[in-house]
Amino acid sequence: MYKKIKNKNKLLYLTKTSNFSFEESVDLILSPELYWVRIFDIPLPNEKQVLSVVSTFFEDFIDVENYKYYIKKQEDNKYLCFAYDESQIIDLIKSAGLNLSQVGNIHFAQNEFKSFPENEFVSESSFKIDDSYYIYQDNILIKVPSSFISPLEVQTIDLELVSLSKYKISINYNSKYIDLKSIYILSVVFIFISAINFGKLYVSCNSINDITNEQAKIKEKYKMMPTIMQTISVLKTFEKTEKRQLNLRKELVKVFNSKKKNITKVSVKNYKVSYE
Repeated sequence: MYKKIKNKNKLLYLTKTSNFSFEESVDLILSPELYWVRIFDIPLPNEKQVLSVVSTFFEDFIDVENYKYYIKKQEDNKYLCFAYDESQIIDLIKSAGLNLSQVGNIHFAQNEFKSFPENEFVSESSFKIDDSYYIYQDNILIKVPSSFISPLEVQTIDLELVSLSKYKISINYNSKYIDLKSIYILSVVFIFISAINFGKLYVSCNSINDITNEQAKIKEKYKMMPTIMQTISVLKTFEKTEKRQLNLRKELVKVFNSKKKNITKVSVKNYKVSYE
């Protein structure tokens, strides 16, 4: 028996013809007509590894590129595998009168009615939901015409009494608007923009190399320092020397313009002027 979870939201059963009028949050059970399910013997140890290869097992039934997949391990090397079309489910949610923001968890009918309310259904037992009839045949839930079912054997299921299992799927509500063609177009645009940026980067790198080479030639021609720090240090030394020389010139001008008539000797030491 599956582990059951207490329902927090209103529970609705979604079919191709559903029409609801609810504004509160809801959880959905998908009718068997909205997904494919098969039991496969796959010699892999866990659901994650099976998920990477399961599409190949559905190739005889569906266009696998348009489907997503859900895996439930039943026993060693035996898996219950689901394939579902997200775009179809999104369209049916909208056509049923629901907003996507209302929808919480989404479950497969296959997992939710296997036991109800407490006793396991025997193989090929039948039941009714709304006006549709269903039967577990070889452990797979299928929808059948009412003519196939004896009214005396039918059990009507009240969704209010159903406790959901932990097995659920998440729908990417943006997937409908990003189809395969759009992905190809976006990929081409991305590659084109990347190529332009790469070209600009290549040109910039070449320009930088040209500038660096030109700088090296100029430094070699004028015997300049190899690094900026050395150049700045030399420049500061020249500026300091220039400042001292300017001060010395001012002092000499003062001496030569002095009113003293008997100056016979002028001496300069360490940029300082003395006279006799």
